[in-house]
Amino acid sequence: MPYRNLRRSCAGCFVLFLFALIVIVILSCLLGITFGRWFTPAAGAAQMGERQVVLLAPEISAAPERATPFGEFFSNQVTVEIAPGIVLLSSTADGAGALMTDDQATIQVTRADGSRREWAHDFRANNRSGIAPLPAQNITALFQPGSNLVHIVLRDVMPNTYSSLPYYLIFTAPVPPTRTTLPTSSPTVLILPPPLTPTRVSMPSVERGVSATSTATASPSITVPTPGLAMAKPNTASAPDIFPSVALGGGILLAGIIPLVLVIRQRVHTAPANQPPASFGWLNLYDAQTRESYPAIDLAQYPHGLVIHLDPLRVDAPGNPAQCLVAIRPSEAGMILLANNVPVINALGWNSDLETEMFSATPGQVLRDGMQLVIAARLELEYRNPRATDRVDSTGLGGSGV
Repeated sequence: MPYRNLRRSCAGCFVLFLFALIVIVILSCLLGITFGRWFTPAAGAAQMGERQVVLLAPEISAAPERATPFGEFFSNQVTVEIAPGIVLLSSTADGAGALMTDDQATIQVTRADGSRREWAHDFRANNRSGIAPLPAQNITALFQPGSNLVHIVLRDVMPNTYSSLPYYLIFTAPVPPTRTTLPTSSPTVLILPPPLTPTRVSMPSVERGVSATSTATASPSITVPTPGLAMAKPNTASAPDIFPSVALGGGILLAGIIPLVLVIRQRVHTAPANQPPASFGWLNLYDAQTRESYPAIDLAQYPHGLVIHLDPLRVDAPGNPAQCLVAIRPSEAGMILLANNVPVINALGWNSDLETEMFSATPGQVLRDGMQLVIAARLELEYRNPRATDRVDSTGLGGSGV
């Protein structure tokens, strides 16, 4: 049930906690960025490597038709130094070109530890009536950091011709420790050998035909020179000036702590001397004779206590005690129940019935959390207060009053 005062206190504490947490997170991020950059070695950027492109196989134009497949029509071996990063296989140097070979391509990699990995693809369509292109491939899993020997083989397995688009290997190469870096406006400079022929073969779909009189004239092996290394970006890393970051972090911390202290001091205050004791908990009321029930009563709405009437069942602010059945008032010990000289049957909590004289002549009885009473054999009252330090147990004996 609602506790207005308790709810306000919880909401205020949550807001203060959230505000302090935000300030701490912001300050931690600023200090982490500042000192993380401060202690980063200046040579760290040079160890990240540079992007490099190597031509594994040039573009090969369609060969003269022949009745039988040619078999292996191109092979090449290249040794590359690989740094951690993504390795792509593409028909263009930008890493986005689709691959296409009539008919098959195989790439075997001997890695730095001596193990071997292989990538192979058959470009023939499912119905074997044409060649289907393949998007650029991520073949990072074939390589290990260090020296890798790459062997590419292109094969023709069906007549009547063969051809291929270029094969580029795009990867991250380590930068030699003694290498001189030069500034460049472009991210990568490529030094590639010219293609074997100026004519490019366009093969979205190559229809096959068998000719018994055609002959093959292509060489089975083509030697390709190894391309040069790409130029590295200049190393511009330097020790940052940490004073602005530290000053900003200190300002945010100060701006967060001052309002927090002011809010706490405003909320923590001493109650005035004439302020009545705080009322906590709530009541559930039920008239067993008329079967009336009263909505749960938040005692915080009655700082000076309340009185309960019957016929009809109702609750009012304190008035003439002689005209009501029961009164409940706050005290330093807790909520006090005063019965107007009527029997109080113990449902849970008291060991004997409570009978009082006029309200002014009796100290009453302290209510405890979970207490259930029947007053005048008619009014059923239940008291709930989770903040109480004493609670009625299930045996009905309970502990001492608050």
